[in-house]
Amino acid sequence: MNSIENENLILLKLCSLLLSYPTEDWITLTDWRDEIRQLTNPNNRNLLNGFLHYLDKNNLEQLCANYVETFDFSEKSSLHLTYHEYGNGRNRGQALVDLKNQYAKVGYHMMTDELPDYLPLMLEFCAEIGDSAIKNILYPQHSSIAKIHAALTEGNNDYKPLLEVCLAAINESLMPEEANR
Repeated sequence: MNSIENENLILLKLCSLLLSYPTEDWITLTDWRDEIRQLTNPNNRNLLNGFLHYLDKNNLEQLCANYVETFDFSEKSSLHLTYHEYGNGRNRGQALVDLKNQYAKVGYHMMTDELPDYLPLMLEFCAEIGDSAIKNILYPQHSSIAKIHAALTEGNNDYKPLLEVCLAAINESLMPEEANR
């Protein structure tokens, strides 16, 4: 694995953490702040540092309220990716089952009550498994992630940089393979 591939996996892991519901535990952790400082891509580092600034200027209660307002009360920015394609229809149920089966196929057993299409869960999974998971699980959801990014851009939301970094990492992970087609 080259340094760009490794950095993309780190970016997915960071985005997984930072797109999860804020808790006192992850706000006070410094490991991920160190990871951001060590990123070699200056654009991704700057985007994530901008998000750190948002974290540092708000208390936990404000962060939680903004998270809920951004992701739980807005259909346009829901972090449940299959919702963007299927709504709450029957096809979404099958898509969720298919995702759960893909996780289980490689021995990844969900240790959460979240649905398998929850973006932070998908990012964590792909960061653990690598490029094959990005290609087979995350990339097919690219348009849903882009829709969330567009909704956050429209509202100039503080979470926008995380979706930007996420999309960049997905695209960069697939770039060499796509270039050979």
